[in-house]
Amino acid sequence: MAPMPMLNDRVHGHHKNPRPEGSYHRDFTRIMYSPAFRRLQGKMQLLDVRSENFFRNRLTHSLEVAQIAESLTHNDDVKEWYYPEDPNERKRIGNPVFAIRAGALAHDIGNPPFGHAGERVLDQIYDDIGGFEGNAQSLRTLTRVEQKNAGSQGLNLTYRTLFSIVKYFKRRDDTTGMDKSLLTSHGGKEHCKKFIYDDDYKLLDDFLKNTGEPQEEVRVRTIDVQIIDRADEIAFAAHDLEDCLRLPVFDIDTYIQEFNLRKYDIEEEEEVKVRDKRIRDFKEAQNILSTIIDEAKKKANSRGEQYVSSFNYEHLFRQELTSLIIKTLINDVKMLPVTDKRFKQRTGTEQTEELQFGKFAELANGLYETTFKCVNNSHGVYAHEKRAEHLLWYLEWLYSAHPQLLTPPYRVDLVERQYDLSDLKEFYGQEEATFKKNYQKRLRCDYIAGMMDAYAIKTYEDYTGRSFANILDDVDIEKIKERIGNL
Repeated sequence: MAPMPMLNDRVHGHHKNPRPEGSYHRDFTRIMYSPAFRRLQGKMQLLDVRSENFFRNRLTHSLEVAQIAESLTHNDDVKEWYYPEDPNERKRIGNPVFAIRAGALAHDIGNPPFGHAGERVLDQIYDDIGGFEGNAQSLRTLTRVEQKNAGSQGLNLTYRTLFSIVKYFKRRDDTTGMDKSLLTSHGGKEHCKKFIYDDDYKLLDDFLKNTGEPQEEVRVRTIDVQIIDRADEIAFAAHDLEDCLRLPVFDIDTYIQEFNLRKYDIEEEEEVKVRDKRIRDFKEAQNILSTIIDEAKKKANSRGEQYVSSFNYEHLFRQELTSLIIKTLINDVKMLPVTDKRFKQRTGTEQTEELQFGKFAELANGLYETTFKCVNNSHGVYAHEKRAEHLLWYLEWLYSAHPQLLTPPYRVDLVERQYDLSDLKEFYGQEEATFKKNYQKRLRCDYIAGMMDAYAIKTYEDYTGRSFANILDDVDIEKIKERIGNL
């Protein structure tokens, strides 16, 4: 009988020289040194990347998520689930914290240029070959796009690290019985908003099917992705708010006013029990946020009667506010029963219990959603996103019409020479011509999704001689679509 697959097995087999630090340390370093990870420095988090004013980008966000995730492993309700009690088991697999660090660094590694707007546009452009989703592209980046060995695609990571970034174990077309709020449509056909690509789903599903009953821990969603998911939400809640206050997109009083308006959205919840609980939780969120803000103001001016400049006060206030939000939410994470039907449908979790926020789920959600809403109410953000939409459609035409402009790892003829792609024909077409056409389109998607914001803009300006600032006048999306269709 073949040996039972384990979470620390690698996709393409174990390395000949084991590291004393363990398998997950190797995963961590492979991700940290990958070009895709470095390119996150040029991809926007919430605010656009600017050389003259350094806001958080996807790379700094990923580093902060790694720190918060590691802190979460010391949460009393988490560590009993996380660290092996058997010292021999811990010695065999290495320090599991490296699995958390690896997953945290990689959780956004597939995010495209121009943030959420870029994600929406790419899902439309590549609808006919399985669409685009940031989490799905992160997994594909680790299994297919990045390269460690000449004979196989991907970084050859452990299954544990791969599962640590799988927030949604769903295929795009698995829509049966799904709540309508979790679906979207292009061309009249509904599909899941959150998913992983079909070939990666099969890779992980085959692993799960071969683990057998004794491997109880190998069920989606794993403890690693639960920790990273909570850490990601905490980072969104605290750090995006800090950046917006520093710009400033808004001041703290305007923000609180917008946060308090959420109660009207909550009151529209149709299910009575859910609505009543959310209203109670929201009142608790209002109270704790008010306490946090008061405490941050007090600490920022802790010198009492002594002089504190207004600039220094604002800086200290933002820092204290961020610190208190993070501390409050880390301490609130508990292992709780999974009762939310929409959460089960959206994530595909097989767990009966998951790490969740206890009293302050409405605080975490409210902070993120309020910040996101305030930023996107800006006419400048809207204009930037519309320019990005036109740019991404232009790039799809450019590389469709001139595939020789793609670098060699993104040209299907060259990729087929180096790798056995027969396992992908099930998803991209059995006929050779159909496969090449569809998989070349997926490779174009990989190339464009991997671009930094500034590189995408520079590419457009270099090839057209025109300014990105005027792209709304210079690029007609409908004409671009027509030109693509005529190729």
